[in-house]
Amino acid sequence: MRLAALPLKAPADRTLMGRPVAALWGLSLALHEGTFISDGQVRDRNLNTYTPLRMGDVPALDIEFVASDEFPAGLGEPPLSVVAPAIANAIFQATGVRPRDLPIRKLS
Repeated sequence: MRLAALPLKAPADRTLMGRPVAALWGLSLALHEGTFISDGQVRDRNLNTYTPLRMGDVPALDIEFVASDEFPAGLGEPPLSVVAPAIANAIFQATGVRPRDLPIRKLS
């Protein structure tokens, strides 16, 4: 996974740290996380049955800033919100089937 970000006026190490966290959270939301209801009750009531992205599922990350004179904005949200649509579009391009629900599961 490769991410690019606008430079911040704040210390770069704090800014860089937030980018992969948001992107990985987006990946987890897209493929793993979801609340399932069974007989009117929430099925996953504790972390032992809840399946977020695990450390073993985390890809190698290469994150860098892109030089720009533009004012940086939205450094936390963009990597989170674009992951699921990107995965869904890739699945659609590869299979012709458009995922309509999150988390993205086996498509019929």
